[in-house]
Amino acid sequence: MLNTKVFLAEPKNAGLLTGQKSRIGSSIIMWLVALIAIAVAVGAGWFTYTTYTQYNALMNNDVTARGTIIDGFDETTRSYVVIETHRYNVTVRFTVDGVRYEFGQDIDAALYNDLFIDARVEVAYLPENPNVAALAGADRDDTDFRNRMIAFSVVTGIAVLVAVFMIVTDARNRRLSRRGDLLDGQLVRATGNYYRRRLNVTFEYAFRSPQGTEL
Repeated sequence: MLNTKVFLAEPKNAGLLTGQKSRIGSSIIMWLVALIAIAVAVGAGWFTYTTYTQYNALMNNDVTARGTIIDGFDETTRSYVVIETHRYNVTVRFTVDGVRYEFGQDIDAALYNDLFIDARVEVAYLPENPNVAALAGADRDDTDFRNRMIAFSVVTGIAVLVAVFMIVTDARNRRLSRRGDLLDGQLVRATGNYYRRRLNVTFEYAFRSPQGTEL
């Protein structure tokens, strides 16, 4: 009775012992998560590439206009109680062929403190799409570009790791289900702790491998 209860501490594997399941885990769920992660990775990677190519085009095409600072703000956010993040942002208005455009851009504290409402700044823009613009020349600031590249790169990396983990875990479960042996084990220790009103229990087992090694 005790062994049955201990084994059912992992309900998802109980069916393997009783013959109700032929394998550990679910390939459908794992591959669904993996495909979603791959899609996120592809999307974030595309945004990373687009951000990089657009910014380089902006800074190297020598097409600029004079713009005006029309608004700005600085804010401080606190995360994990002790980590503070400061953000400085300005809104710029400029005109191309009689059409008015506006964009917002994060900048560093030094440039933010040097600018003021109605200040004149230099703006680089794409001739085929003036909605893609950024501060340039003496007013150039790469803060917004760096932040976007870091954010998109982190999302891409995490999504790739999730996809790889799911695929590798599914392959491991298939191998265990096909070639693995069920061994008798002994409960050595059970420890529990409450976290956010939920009891988390950890079981530790001892067993002997087919080669006679105690694990």
